[in-house]
Amino acid sequence: MAEDDVLIREVNDAVRADRLHRLWQHYRWPVFAAALMLVLVTAGNSVWRHYQRQQAEAATLAFAEAQAHYQREEFAVAAKKFEQLRHQARGSLADVVKLWQARALMAQKKTKAATRVLQNIVIAPEGHDLYWRDQACLHLISLGSNAGIPPVCHGDTPSPLAPVLMQLNAARLWQEGNTREAKALLDQLQSNAETPALIRQQSGSWGAVMRNQKKQGTTP
Repeated sequence: MAEDDVLIREVNDAVRADRLHRLWQHYRWPVFAAALMLVLVTAGNSVWRHYQRQQAEAATLAFAEAQAHYQREEFAVAAKKFEQLRHQARGSLADVVKLWQARALMAQKKTKAATRVLQNIVIAPEGHDLYWRDQACLHLISLGSNAGIPPVCHGDTPSPLAPVLMQLNAARLWQEGNTREAKALLDQLQSNAETPALIRQQSGSWGAVMRNQKKQGTTP
């Protein structure tokens, strides 16, 4: 009986070994291909991360070089360097580079070219940080009404510098003689509890000046 059990066990082992052998013969190339693919993907990710680090380091160095030209008041060279870098940068860095390019152009009195760059940041920011878009809005507002200020620069929607933009928009409307709308914006700033204290105080002061001017029949 024991010899029969041993024989049966040997037969079962032989059958299992044969099945495994046939499975291996059938699936060995897919297994090899999957293993090779895993190695290639891992190596590719490593190479890609290394490439990204190199690109980021190169962009940082190029940005610092362009800024150095700007600080030395070599504005034409700086603007060209920033122009070259903006085509390589991505995300928020691209917006920052464009902002510096616009500053270099403004320093050269190239207002139209600077305006186009600033409007590009405002209309189509590449990064998720809207602070740089708001900074571009501030520059556009400083250039005056002829700069073609997009509606997003009015401060009507939440953004990092929305209260400042709304206050400056009120000042622009006031300067243009549209006191009613300017006053409405200042009242909106004052009534908003999230408005910074300094801006609320300034808005109140400006509103008082507007009311006095209206009583006296004077214009800004």
